[in-house]
Amino acid sequence: MQHLRVITIVLVVVGFGALFSYPFTVGAPPKQDAPIAARKAYALRLTIFFGVTSFSLLGAALGSALIARRIRRQFAEKALGNFANLLGAGHLQDPEKDESGRI
Repeated sequence: MQHLRVITIVLVVVGFGALFSYPFTVGAPPKQDAPIAARKAYALRLTIFFGVTSFSLLGAALGSALIARRIRRQFAEKALGNFANLLGAGHLQDPEKDESGRI
């Protein structure tokens, strides 16, 4: 569980870091009259940037969904255990009482 939390946090930080570093990592688009090699290089940088950002943010969303599902399951198990303890404790409190509640 702890590893999943760390991975999710790292993916969120990488995703938002990539989003905020867009002007530095991708750079300015080439002009229309730029050579085809320059436009292809820009398209490749943009595609890699989009892929890394998408992967990291979707991975973070998946990780947070898995964490929420696991915590919800643990909560339900704990609630069921508490309910079972509550029902069991009522019979164990006073063994001299019968089911009607009289001593």
